[in-house]
Amino acid sequence: MNQTNNQTLSIHIRTLISDKRRVRSRWQNDRYPSDKQKFNHLTNTIKKLISKHKSEFFEKKISIPKHKLFEKIIRLRIRSILQIFNIIPHSQYCFRTGHSTVHQIHRLTDQISSTFEKKQYCPGVFLDVAQAFDRVWHKSLLFKLKMFLPAPYFLIICSYLENHTYTVRYGNSVSSFYPIKAGVPQGSTFS
Repeated sequence: MNQTNNQTLSIHIRTLISDKRRVRSRWQNDRYPSDKQKFNHLTNTIKKLISKHKSEFFEKKISIPKHKLFEKIIRLRIRSILQIFNIIPHSQYCFRTGHSTVHQIHRLTDQISSTFEKKQYCPGVFLDVAQAFDRVWHKSLLFKLKMFLPAPYFLIICSYLENHTYTVRYGNSVSSFYPIKAGVPQGSTFS
């Protein structure tokens, strides 16, 4: 199926879905059996169309691009290095697979409870780092990574962070290119 047919089909399905919503709303207000029958018919038609052309709709989304696959492989290898050398402390819960802020809160409450039971002091420092992704300083991060990453992995991360620029567009005007010296791209496997 070519691109124009795909677009036409998606427009057709979108039209059917909006018709279905309109009929459902009318049926909920008036409760006419004919509206309910039309609603059921539209639902079945939409389901059949989507299942008939499902592979054509979603085949591009299912296939993983090569650069994403590469990022995942590198991430797994770097993660194993981090675990071997115990780089990330056990108290680090955010941005780790299988860990969340809730786990950190449970760990913290357990720590506080045990120190209270022992009648000891339990000092704490709590930081709320706003916009953490936007404030990562590249030079400092690369300096720290260079200490434990093998050269090939370090160079991959360097190429990932360096030589990025940004521009600002306002109306029809576009600014000059400026280098990005802090922050990491969000949504990437490396982030």
